[in-house]
Amino acid sequence: MTTARRLVSPLLLVLATAWAAPVHADKHPDKRADKRADVAAADKLFQEGRAAAEKGDYETACVKLRESQRLDPGVGTAYNLGTCEEHLGRLGSAWARFDEVVQETKPDDERNGLAKDRADKLDPRVPKLTFTVPVGAPAGLTITRDGAALADEQRGKPVRVDPGYHNVVIEAPGHKKRTIIVALSEGDEREIDAGPGGEGEGDEADETPLAPVRKAGYIAVGAGSAVLVLGTALGVLTILKKSTVNANCPGMVCNQVGFDAVSAGRALGAGSAATFVLGTLGVGFGVGAILVGNSAAAKAERRKNDNTTTTTALLPAFGPTGASLTLLHSF
Repeated sequence: MTTARRLVSPLLLVLATAWAAPVHADKHPDKRADKRADVAAADKLFQEGRAAAEKGDYETACVKLRESQRLDPGVGTAYNLGTCEEHLGRLGSAWARFDEVVQETKPDDERNGLAKDRADKLDPRVPKLTFTVPVGAPAGLTITRDGAALADEQRGKPVRVDPGYHNVVIEAPGHKKRTIIVALSEGDEREIDAGPGGEGEGDEADETPLAPVRKAGYIAVGAGSAVLVLGTALGVLTILKKSTVNANCPGMVCNQVGFDAVSAGRALGAGSAATFVLGTLGVGFGVGAILVGNSAAAKAERRKNDNTTTTTALLPAFGPTGASLTLLHSF
């Protein structure tokens, strides 16, 4: 590791990289030359990644730092990459990088404490998936998430992931393949029944978690439309009362019939206005929910045959302060 990658960045709190291991002579000079080339390329990418981050271009910074770490792993690069991932909202990836620094350094190392503090503060925000395999599941059952196999020791334990959509595939000999599309927002914790599909061959796609949102949208559109019909009826009655007022209030002086019609017309008019507002809101919410649900269903269908993890999506979030829609872009 060169001196350049040991420097501290004032923006990213760059940590010192792992100490250099002694170079032992071997009988493969070509491999040693390749290694030196990798280290030089990693240093160059590291500097370019830092420069991009200092300009606020975290997309470029993450690409550079990730490749630098691949060519010549170091705790300093891992820490910087964790900071970069956090800026882009890839919380699970960021946590994993900080934890990598913790695992690669000794407890009395200052870098260990700094990375552990970052990981601990980030952890409550990181979405987590727990894959529960039922007792008696067939031997050979495999679970993959976004194309990566889940290790046996990870079963039944929370797995930290990035916010966004995740493609889970469960396969077992003699059983249909299950495909589950799960959408997670910041801080979400979800448990997935990772049991095998039904007996036989073929696919068994599970319903996307956003399907209930789409169903709620259709209900809201129906209810909103009904309220709008009611508002229209109240409006017609208001117009009829106006005719009665005109006939029974000559010169702005009303008889009892006219007076009653004025009172009733005001009530009907207020009711008509209120129902139009409620109906419009209901239809608007319903249409939005249907669009989000349809988009999720379309993405789920495409991702059955696509293991890439690049996703742009609107995710509904429900919490103690209300409901919202969040635009997420994950890789």
